[in-house]
Amino acid sequence: MVYCALEYAPIARQIHAQQERQGMSSVPLMAIVDDDDALRNSLDNLLRSVGFRVQGFASAEAFLQAHHAHETACLILDVRLVGMNGLELQWQLVSANWCIPIIFVRAYADDDARAPLPPAQWPFCPSPAARRISSRQ
Repeated sequence: MVYCALEYAPIARQIHAQQERQGMSSVPLMAIVDDDDALRNSLDNLLRSVGFRVQGFASAEAFLQAHHAHETACLILDVRLVGMNGLELQWQLVSANWCIPIIFVRAYADDDARAPLPPAQWPFCPSPAARRISSRQ
């Protein structure tokens, strides 16, 4: 799981550098919304190791209830969640005029989750589970 999580570190560093250039001195908050505890904890540990503040949430509803959208520099969001899914959370944020960069992750290697997203939001970064499944086929 850490292997896949390492792919996100350069993106997180770019966000941090951009905020520093804009005069924001506080450490950016990276929010992780994923119902997979192991993946959420792995990403949390990785992002903290490179200097970010991290808040993890097991559901989209928990993220919305915590009222962290205003301080979230980047959202790492699972597409398939129980209850409100990742795409529905994205639309809720857009509807509320929150412009948060989102990195979508998913556990399945199929393409059906891409259809509702505009091309600018591609590509998806498959989770480690998808890599294991794809390598067996």
